Amino acid sequence: MDTSIRINRILNQIDTLDYNSRINLVEKILDSIKIRKSKKSITILTELNGLGTDIWENIDIEKYIESERQWE
Repeated sequence: MDTSIRINRILNQIDTLDYNSRINLVEKILDSIKIRKSKKSITILTELNGLGTDIWENIDIEKYIESERQWE
Protein backbone atom coordinates (compact mmCIF):
# COMPACT_ATOMS: atom_id res chain seq x y z
CA MET A 1 0.00 0.00 0.00
CA ASP A 2 1.25 3.47 -0.88
CA THR A 3 2.67 5.41 2.08
CA SER A 4 0.62 8.52 1.35
CA ILE A 5 -2.58 6.46 1.34
CA ARG A 6 -1.66 4.95 4.73
CA ILE A 7 -0.88 8.40 6.13
CA ASN A 8 -4.22 9.75 4.90
CA ARG A 9 -6.01 6.79 6.48
CA ILE A 10 -4.25 7.46 9.80
CA LEU A 11 -5.08 11.17 9.61
CA ASN A 12 -8.74 10.35 9.04
CA GLN A 13 -8.68 8.17 12.15
CA ILE A 14 -6.99 10.94 14.14
CA ASP A 15 -9.76 13.34 13.11
CA THR A 16 -12.22 11.16 15.02
CA LEU A 17 -10.31 11.54 18.31
CA ASP A 18 -11.13 14.11 20.96
CA TYR A 19 -8.60 16.79 21.93
CA ASN A 20 -7.07 14.91 24.90
CA SER A 21 -6.65 11.75 22.85
CA ARG A 22 -4.87 13.72 20.12
CA ILE A 23 -2.50 15.27 22.66
CA ASN A 24 -1.82 11.81 24.12
CA LEU A 25 -1.11 10.48 20.62
CA VAL A 26 1.32 13.30 19.84
CA GLU A 27 3.17 12.68 23.12
CA LYS A 28 3.51 8.97 22.31
CA ILE A 29 4.79 9.73 18.81
CA LEU A 30 7.38 12.16 20.20
CA ASP A 31 8.49 9.62 22.81
CA SER A 32 8.88 7.03 20.07
CA ILE A 33 11.02 9.40 17.99
CA LYS A 34 13.20 10.29 21.00
CA ILE A 35 13.78 6.61 21.81
CA ARG A 36 14.80 5.82 18.23
CA LYS A 37 17.13 8.81 18.13
CA SER A 38 18.85 7.87 21.39
CA LYS A 39 19.28 4.26 20.21
CA LYS A 40 20.85 5.51 16.99
CA SER A 41 23.25 7.75 18.93
CA ILE A 42 24.30 4.87 21.14
CA THR A 43 24.90 2.71 18.07
CA ILE A 44 27.11 5.36 16.47
CA LEU A 45 29.10 5.84 19.68
CA THR A 46 29.54 2.09 19.98
CA GLU A 47 30.79 1.87 16.40
CA LEU A 48 33.26 4.72 16.95
CA ASN A 49 34.58 3.30 20.21
CA GLY A 50 38.26 2.44 19.81
CA LEU A 51 38.55 4.00 16.38
CA GLY A 52 42.11 5.22 15.83
CA THR A 53 43.67 3.26 18.67
CA ASP A 54 46.18 1.80 16.22
CA ILE A 55 47.48 5.33 15.56
CA TRP A 56 48.43 5.76 19.23
CA GLU A 57 49.72 2.22 19.68
CA ASN A 58 53.48 3.01 19.66
CA ILE A 59 53.31 6.56 21.01
CA ASP A 60 54.28 7.51 24.55
CA ILE A 61 51.31 9.67 25.56
CA GLU A 62 53.22 11.57 28.26
CA LYS A 63 55.98 12.56 25.80
CA TYR A 64 53.42 13.54 23.19
CA ILE A 65 51.52 15.78 25.63
CA GLU A 66 54.76 17.39 26.81
CA SER A 67 55.79 18.15 23.23
CA GLU A 68 52.39 19.70 22.52
CA ARG A 69 52.59 21.89 25.63
CA GLN A 70 55.83 23.41 24.33
CA TRP A 71 53.73 25.23 21.71
CA GLU A 72 51.88 27.20 24.40
